[in-house]
Order: sequence, then C-alpha cells, then structure tokens
Amino acid sequence: MKKDRSGFTLVELLVVIAILAVLAALLMPMLSQARERGRIAVCQSNLKQLGYAFQLYLDAWDDTYPLPYTDTNWTGGNNFRPPWWTARLMPFVKNVGVFVCPSNDTFERMLPLLKQNPADEHDLTIPISYAMNDDAFSGNIVGGDPEDASQLQPVWGFRTEAELGDPSSLLLLIETQLSQPKMSSRNLSWGSIPFDANNEEFKAALEIMPPWGITVFVHDRSAGSANWLFCDGHVKQLRIIQTLQPRSLWHLPLRDTQYQLAKSYQLQQAVASLPPWWK
Repeated sequence: MKKDRSGFTLVELLVVIAILAVLAALLMPMLSQARERGRIAVCQSNLKQLGYAFQLYLDAWDDTYPLPYTDTNWTGGNNFRPPWWTARLMPFVKNVGVFVCPSNDTFERMLPLLKQNPADEHDLTIPISYAMNDDAFSGNIVGGDPEDASQLQPVWGFRTEAELGDPSSLLLLIETQLSQPKMSSRNLSWGSIPFDANNEEFKAALEIMPPWGITVFVHDRSAGSANWLFCDGHVKQLRIIQTLQPRSLWHLPLRDTQYQLAKSYQLQQAVASLPPWWK
C-alpha cells in the first residue's frame, strides 16, 4: 500500500532556498538604489529649505549674504571660527536636521580620527553636510604675485544680490565631506590631507573617501555627481565636472584681471584633479 507524502524532501527544500537566495541577490541592489534615491530626495529637500532660509535672511539684511564663517585672523591665514553661516541662518530654520544629508555619514566615521588630529577648519560639535561657495562669497582676489595666479588669495567681503550676475548659474551651497563653512573650486585640487597620512587608521578611512581628500560629497561615485543649491533657490543634481565646464558655476562674472587669472588657474587645477572616469 502506497503512503501519502506529508512533507518536502531535502532536495526540494534546497531548491526553494536556492531560488529565494537568487531572488534576494537580484532584489538587494534594487532596494539599495531605491533607498539611496530616497535619501537624495531628502538631501534636495534640505537644500531647498536652506535656499528659502537664505532668502529670508536676505530680506532681513538688505539683500546682503552672510559670511561663511568668522575669521579671527585677518593678518594672515584663516581661522574658521563660529558663528558660521549655519548659525546666522538659524533664526530662519525650524529644524536643524536640514543641515545634514542622510546619505553623508563621513562625519560619524571620521569623528574619532578628527578628535585625535583636530584642525581649525573642522567643527567637531555637529555634522554639517553643506558649505557656502567660497569662490563667490569672498572679496576680490588680492595679494601675491599678479603674474602667478597660484599665489593669489581671496579676502572676505560681503556680497549682495546685485553683484551675483545670473543667480540661476551661480552655486550657493555645495555638499561637503566634513563640516566646513566654505568650499571653493580650489579645494578640489587638494593634493594632501590635513591629517597624518602615515596613520594606518587614517589610511583605512581614506579608502571610503574620494582619492583627492576631504572635499565634495558625491552620491554616485561612478559618475561623481552631487546635489547643488543655486543662488536663485533651485536645486539640481550635477556631476562635479558639469560645475566646472563648459563654464564655471562657482565664480562671479567679475572682469578684474587678477580675479580672472585666479579663476582660470583654479578651474584648470580642479579639472586636472578629478579622477579620469569623472571627466
């Protein structure tokens, strides 16, 4: 007499498990991409809210933009001391969470190392994912040898809306790897890291960061794309190279000779420093 089967054989169970494993392997990248798209959308929403806050600040301060940070060393060098632009915008921001991109966890990863190797330009108290465009929101390019654009340095100065030229083609906020008040196209060409490059822990941290140092945070490492807030308030995702060519989205349309020399030099260095697959 033939008995009815009441369960699965081991082979059948293994086949089902194998099929489920294959399906999970196929779905995981799609789920990961969907989560990242969601985080990108939140980041873009943050930037738009900050754009509204800047507009409210301009209305309150006679169309004048805030300085990225407070420089306590006007005789030479920079001391990136508070208050930063973030504090100046705080009365117009309801939620401090808008200063943090949900995709950017560099601050948390690097915080132990930052505490071991503190630098003036890093605020170790709160993660900030965005920096003001230093190429536009600083004064005229002065100092150094006019024949050597690499020696020209910017000095601080307040900017008004009237000085911007086309605000829809000028960057206001840039995504940054670590908490920094400002960033310029010059930062893209950093050839060294402001920490101990021989430290094994630091070397391990660099493996999950862009090859040229602590600069723009990118959402797509294969293309080098990030979110950008423009001075007219619109937000767009662009590759870094698209902010440099065919025209600079970092610089003001000034005709000063020294400014143009420095601008040209910075753009050349920035483009040259990008990984080949980002160009």
